[in-house]
Amino acid sequence: MKNQITTLTVTVILFALLTAAFVFASDVNAQGLKSQRGRVVIEKYELPVNAVKSLIMGIKSDNDGLRKSAIFYAGQYKLEAAVDCLIEELQKEEDSSTKILIALSLYKIGNPIAIDYIKEVAANDENENVKNMFSTIYNEFIFDTSFATAKK
Repeated sequence: MKNQITTLTVTVILFALLTAAFVFASDVNAQGLKSQRGRVVIEKYELPVNAVKSLIMGIKSDNDGLRKSAIFYAGQYKLEAAVDCLIEELQKEEDSSTKILIALSLYKIGNPIAIDYIKEVAANDENENVKNMFSTIYNEFIFDTSFATAKK
């Protein structure tokens, strides 16, 4: 019981820190401040390096809620630093909804290597829902990149 409380406390604190870091990063960018040392700039977001590390730790967490939130925010903030970690998690993931969440985050990040891996999983996964979603995600990425190229 005591161990569960400790795990819950650590999870809540980590989630609160991640949330605060993202809110702070949004506020900093809204004020138009420039990037400083010790920060990671992600498109319009500027995240402290420690927040990025915490997010990657969250992706590897045993706590499903924290893990799914971290996976979601890695995609939301287009966190290129999380690509390898997300691919590792996808390789060992068994839950189809979590696999799809990881694939969507990788799609949002837009890393071509990750997208190629999504194509590979789409061809080989046993779950039809995963195959269909991964194929759709891959095709959407190809469409988006070819459309962006055509606009130039």
